[in-house]
Amino acid sequence: MSIIIVIQRGYCQCGSLQTLLQDEAVVQILCEWAVSSQRSGEHRAMAVAKLLEKRQSDLMSSETDAADEKDSVSSANGVPTGIPLFQPLLMRFLDNDAPILGENC
Repeated sequence: MSIIIVIQRGYCQCGSLQTLLQDEAVVQILCEWAVSSQRSGEHRAMAVAKLLEKRQSDLMSSETDAADEKDSVSSANGVPTGIPLFQPLLMRFLDNDAPILGENC
């Protein structure tokens, strides 16, 4: 399956439980693709980081839009505070599935 198809399927909606489950699967696939020894290219990790950054921005802006409708005060610069949304998923990948240097290098 093409990485583009995975991204398009997983990143179509925001805000539902199904979307959160899709995001988890997409993050896993993107991380596996980024560190695969089957292909070369340092650019893959940077591409994944940008895709996750965009997804987080989309999710945060949809939450901000919902909060603005309720007359809430939003952040002045639009930068999310706290832990990045995908941090727990990325840490889980690193702990459980990331390749170990020297294993298949």
